[in-house]
Amino acid sequence: MQLFFWFILGAAAAWYTAKIMLSDGRDRWMSMLVGVAAAVGGGFIFDATTFRWEGKMVYTSLVSTTAAVIFTILYQYVVVRREFSQAKLPPR
Repeated sequence: MQLFFWFILGAAAAWYTAKIMLSDGRDRWMSMLVGVAAAVGGGFIFDATTFRWEGKMVYTSLVSTTAAVIFTILYQYVVVRREFSQAKLPPR
């Protein structure tokens, strides 16, 4: 059940983050894939720790959402912005 929530939260967080960063088309879909992968990875890593708190699903969901947002922002700045910045260079 947690995996399902991580998947949904990662996709939603990445979609909103990409929308705020004004990406569109292929970039938004790739951002969603990066966000889902980061959310699932972050959730699994946090779930593998030895913390035994009440409401562990809430904490893993917060970690997965945060991981999705961080990795989506990194993806947007590293990959997407590089594509647009090189397109603006004058030919040699």
